[in-house]
Amino acid sequence: MRVIPMLATVLTLIGVSGAASSQSPGDSSSADYPHGPDAIPLLNEIWEVAAESIYPSHLAKRFDPLTLETLEGRLRADDSLALADALNPFLGSLGVSHTRFYDRRHQSYYFLRSLFSTRDLDSPQLYTIGVQLDEHSPGLVRAVLEGSPAASAGIQRQDRLLAVDGTPFTSLLQWQRPAATRIHLLREGREHEIVLTPVLQSYHRALASATRASRQVMHCGGRRIGYLHLWAGTHETFLETLKESVTDALEGQLDGFILDLRDGYGGAWWPYLDPFYPDRANYFTYTTTDSNGTSSPVQAEPGVNEKSWMGPLAVIINSGTRSGKESLAYQFRKEDNVTVLGTTTAGAFTAGRGVFADRDVDYIFYLSVQELSLDGTVIEGEGVMPDIVIQGNVGRDAPLAAALAHLALRATFLPAQAAALESSAARKTAGPLTRGANRAILSSCDA
Repeated sequence: MRVIPMLATVLTLIGVSGAASSQSPGDSSSADYPHGPDAIPLLNEIWEVAAESIYPSHLAKRFDPLTLETLEGRLRADDSLALADALNPFLGSLGVSHTRFYDRRHQSYYFLRSLFSTRDLDSPQLYTIGVQLDEHSPGLVRAVLEGSPAASAGIQRQDRLLAVDGTPFTSLLQWQRPAATRIHLLREGREHEIVLTPVLQSYHRALASATRASRQVMHCGGRRIGYLHLWAGTHETFLETLKESVTDALEGQLDGFILDLRDGYGGAWWPYLDPFYPDRANYFTYTTTDSNGTSSPVQAEPGVNEKSWMGPLAVIINSGTRSGKESLAYQFRKEDNVTVLGTTTAGAFTAGRGVFADRDVDYIFYLSVQELSLDGTVIEGEGVMPDIVIQGNVGRDAPLAAALAHLALRATFLPAQAAALESSAARKTAGPLTRGANRAILSSCDA
């Protein structure tokens, strides 16, 4: 069994190379996108790369000549059909994560370019409003970034964008300018219009800024509880913010801490566990398996953490918790003093490769090339289940409210009950939250 440093792990699982496109974010001419017959050579190249490298390897047979011919026919028949629109339904049918074609209409294009091409938190840039859009449901807002124009304007998760400045919504390119922009949206069956001004920044930076903006001390039942929404773990600035938040919680002698892993992207790995453990003795072992079936188990490099939060911890997850952040959820599920709340994670747990990352083009192909398992447990397609299921809702943040109440109730009642709790499952879920919450405490919570 190998023991390797974290940096080597990142470079193995997240390949990096090349330079990003130099195109302006506001230039939305059709020439920017591979479309119509002109896209056929690129489609053939994608076909060849995927057939050779995709994981799991049995999917290689899906990249057959007949399917290729069918997709080529669609492109020949419609000059305006972008390659992403023709290819992604097929890629989605494969049932494997980390496999999709992105162009400049997609948020993930900018994020992946930052990871694989520029290796720069601040490049490439675009005008952002601070929402994470659902890749499979046009216009649906999956999440709203803290401190963003969207948050200030009152956009909420599950809102659906209908129009931008009177034009039906198609993509984020419609707000690529630093001017007041009218957003027409649908919320719980009623239409609303809000006005905001997009800001120029990289999408990667927007996630990092939202993580920092989320830091706060919340109050519930007379208890003070730290909170951080970790949007990704793909740059050192995310880890720095996490460490600072935990240090503040320790120095402030808070009664609990909430780590919110919902939505965003993955990338977080062993170092993101360090603020919550005195050492790395019991960290998960992960195993990579490539398209040739070669498996390699890897352990965390040993280490001792000088400052770690050992008090009550609640972790919030949902179907948007993916990739590296699922490894954190998996580890926390094993701990007696941690309660994981929310809904099952995405089960998006293969390692992806950024194909064409070294080209100065306006697209990138993300391809699953390795399976990852944790302590022999397969996460891909399964996800990580919470200890306590709390469904999200429109308006009030039910999972956050439940996490706050759970920690406040544990701090209030559980010390006297601890000796009576015989199992880790009981310690995680015991208390009034699971038997009908104490209304007085709930009514005093910030969320």
